[in-house]
Amino acid sequence: MIMPQHLLQARSGRRQKRDSEEEGLIAAFKSVGDTLSSAIEKVATGDTDVLDDLFDSLINLPGFEQTHISLYLNYLVAHPHIVRAFNKLPFDHKLIWARNFVSEKFPGV
Repeated sequence: MIMPQHLLQARSGRRQKRDSEEEGLIAAFKSVGDTLSSAIEKVATGDTDVLDDLFDSLINLPGFEQTHISLYLNYLVAHPHIVRAFNKLPFDHKLIWARNFVSEKFPGV
């Protein structure tokens, strides 16, 4: 069956419009996927980069046993936002933080 030219052109126009809309949706999904992927990568690496020198900072605190240092390390690793603040402290303030941690977590010790 041979179709009139104007019907073929109308179908072709609708097909092009549909293809264009699909391409737009695909591009939108790809953009959202890229943005989401980037956000996940930032979140996934955000807390681990701060831990590189944490053990060295803790082990150099005088007056604390290794068992205590392990407890501090476990606590800080579980609370990365505190690690960031702790790492920015001057040495004397790290000592104060450790003493406060002991008195708060182990009263009477």
